[in-house]
Amino acid sequence: MHCTIMGHPRYLKDVCETYDLFEQNDITVLSPRRSDIADMGAYIRLDMESKEMSGPGKLTEKSRHLLGTLLVDIRQSDFVYVVNPHNGFFDTETFAAGYAHALEKPVFSYCRVENPPGGAYVRVLSPQEVIDFLKAHPLTTSSV
Repeated sequence: MHCTIMGHPRYLKDVCETYDLFEQNDITVLSPRRSDIADMGAYIRLDMESKEMSGPGKLTEKSRHLLGTLLVDIRQSDFVYVVNPHNGFFDTETFAAGYAHALEKPVFSYCRVENPPGGAYVRVLSPQEVIDFLKAHPLTTSSV
């Protein structure tokens, strides 16, 4: 089983704990790479509300590369997990969750999502609850 974990750098401790728990339970984390977790520069910032942006898609070369890698990882993942102890998604998490949803990949999050559109298709489970859920209900497109 493979997954992608999303989470803002300010929740690095929570992302690392989730990463470790999933790996200990035979869930391979495709993104972020273990080597990238300590590198805050590896965080992709998709700031759709930035006044400095003249339009969507205005990303640095590094962000474009990281975004391409993230999209491949989501396509290869069985599910996406969003670490969001603040009860919402930042733009990057919203984008990734929406992309996963469009691919019919289950999206789980730590807390309820207060800001739309994520709340409509995100299942709220702690990392341990995701593990327990997946053991009881092996993933198929219709199981979540």
